Amino acid sequence: MTQTQPVGTLRLTIDDQGPQGQSRAVEQFHQGALRVIRPHYLDDSGQVCYTIIAIGGGYLGGDVYEQQFTVKDNAKALITTQSATKIYRTPQGPATQHTEINVGENAVLEYLADQTIAYREATYHQFTKVALHPSATFVMSEQITPGWHPDGKHFAYDEMRLHTEITDSTTGRLVLLDNLLLRPDSREGSFGWTEQYTHSGQMIVMGEGVDKQLVAELNEQLAAHPDVYGAVNFLSAPGTLLRGFIARTLSNRTEELINLHEHIASLLRGRWRGQEPVNLRKY
Repeated sequence: MTQTQPVGTLRLTIDDQGPQGQSRAVEQFHQGALRVIRPHYLDDSGQVCYTIIAIGGGYLGGDVYEQQFTVKDNAKALITTQSATKIYRTPQGPATQHTEINVGENAVLEYLADQTIAYREATYHQFTKVALHPSATFVMSEQITPGWHPDGKHFAYDEMRLHTEITDSTTGRLVLLDNLLLRPDSREGSFGWTEQYTHSGQMIVMGEGVDKQLVAELNEQLAAHPDVYGAVNFLSAPGTLLRGFIARTLSNRTEELINLHEHIASLLRGRWRGQEPVNLRKY
């Protein structure tokens, strides 16, 4: 992925060869500051849950992290984090995370990470590349929270860049190229376009069950939510059967964004797979 020696490396390959139809890791590798704890099965669907731990305590200037997740045909996985990802001052250069994801035929991956907290004078670059079979289901949610500042400023970090690419693994066609760039200083200390909100989130969902009716329903739910402002946009591209949506959300509390994203994930897993709501049992 990169030519710089990573601070932490993690690779997981999930297959559905476990007993009683349970998915499990058939390859697991970690090195440096990234680990995973033993897998859990949160319901009787056979979906395996892995929790990522960053043992370094936080990302520092010049740090590079690499992750690779492969979910093979018919397997089901949920990947989450133990706690928030913290980005501290980065005078040596940006902290960077590279993630590569491959999801096979009729496979499911829900990547539900805790919030990313950017502290004073922090720069963070995140690059996520996703290759999906047209029959795969992929859910990814993330939230950005401004870290504590002694002067009470909300936006004291320097830059947050979240770059995401999603392609059809059978045709190579690009479905989504998204580059979210947040630079508070370019707005003279104010976020302007976020109005009164301090926290932001995004949720990307790809799956055969996504259609314009679902997107309209989710937009209605967002419009009725008193503490979250946002919109959902339909995703499709010529030359591929992949379709999905991306939701942009704003709030003043991380919990509101996480709860909303988990509500959407639970709604979809119930409709599409008859599965129980998300219950990560962290708190």
